[in-house]
Amino acid sequence: MDLVIPEYVQKNGPWSFSKAGVIAKCSLQYDFKYGAQKQPEEPRASSVESRVGVVVHKALEFALDGLKVKDAFRFAVDQGEMTNDEAETVMSFYDQVARFVAFIGRFKLKHGVKPQNVLIEYKIGMSENFKNVHFYEKTGLFRGVLDFMMLTGQGDAVVIDHKSGKQKEMSMYEDQCKAYCVLALAFRPELKGVQTAINFVQTDQLLWNPRVSAETIRNEYHPWLIKFLTDSCARLQAPPEPQEGWWCDWCGYKGICPRFKK
Repeated sequence: MDLVIPEYVQKNGPWSFSKAGVIAKCSLQYDFKYGAQKQPEEPRASSVESRVGVVVHKALEFALDGLKVKDAFRFAVDQGEMTNDEAETVMSFYDQVARFVAFIGRFKLKHGVKPQNVLIEYKIGMSENFKNVHFYEKTGLFRGVLDFMMLTGQGDAVVIDHKSGKQKEMSMYEDQCKAYCVLALAFRPELKGVQTAINFVQTDQLLWNPRVSAETIRNEYHPWLIKFLTDSCARLQAPPEPQEGWWCDWCGYKGICPRFKK
């Protein structure tokens, strides 16, 4: 299947799910962050929730990489330079992480996952032909970082994304999970299928999407990704202008945005 990729998508790659989300929301923010007016974002104080989330993710990484859960949390808290209150909040995730790590141990035994086929915070780049390329390849089309991926003895990939914040409907992550399927198949084209899941750490819920065959990814998800990028990046065809929305509260360019300049 020959898929037509618009020039404005190709020449502004490589794209990621988050980068495409920026241009879809506000073309001026995109221009400040990635485009002709590129400049550093204004320093912003991070929230306690975001700092806790980063450290919980780090603890998960350490534990899934073989450290005892107790040590994983200790190292993650030390690296995060947390206050006592923040450290206590991080430790409130301990039991959930321990149960998840134990589940993954059982899963690996049941599904024949070899140690070399466990990938943590793994970077994957993809060309316009849906082939694997280096993550930093400038001519690549799409790329992403997968929180956790396992390659099973049955020839499938399992991709799990960690969320430490409030649990949301799985439909909120549908596009993100489709993108993970496309990247996993680009990384290992011999895969028979891919299954994705969201690990909601706070609520101790691991929610699964249905397994998707390699054929479905090629026939349905490849065209979907091109349409997703084409639609998301359509504002590149016009001069950048600000679009107001909830994202303005988190924008690092508010001080130079004409909508907010005093």
